[in-house]
Amino acid sequence: MSELPDRQAINALFAGNYADPFSILGMHQTLQGLEVRALLPDASEVWVIETNTGRKCAQLKCLDSRGFFSGVIPRRKNLFRYQLAVNWHGQQNLIDDAYRFGPLLPEMDAWLLAEGTHLRPYETMGAHGTTIDGVSGTRFAVWAPMRAASP
Repeated sequence: MSELPDRQAINALFAGNYADPFSILGMHQTLQGLEVRALLPDASEVWVIETNTGRKCAQLKCLDSRGFFSGVIPRRKNLFRYQLAVNWHGQQNLIDDAYRFGPLLPEMDAWLLAEGTHLRPYETMGAHGTTIDGVSGTRFAVWAPMRAASP
């Protein structure tokens, strides 16, 4: 069960150098219940919308003025399909949260890439049109492992 990220983690997300954003962003089961976290710069208001019913489930609270939002969804225990209703500059937009889908590079592909034996990396790396959970879009994957710093 994950807990609310600390200031250092939020700063790293905004800087674009947090190693595992999926561990923070999206929907998570926490001790307080289901929690949704989103990084939405310049947003003024964010609501979680249940995709199946179109019903507003919870309003996310802005925890960082740069646009980090979080909120617990009352009376819900199981993960579900959702969208975000985001208000930017007075205009409300309904978006699919990219972090709701989780990492899209299968573990076997990551393992083969790491050991250098993947025979068809072009099938998983780069941009590929796809439909996931009823949402059409582009899945994009890169392989960029971290190197240890030299002494």
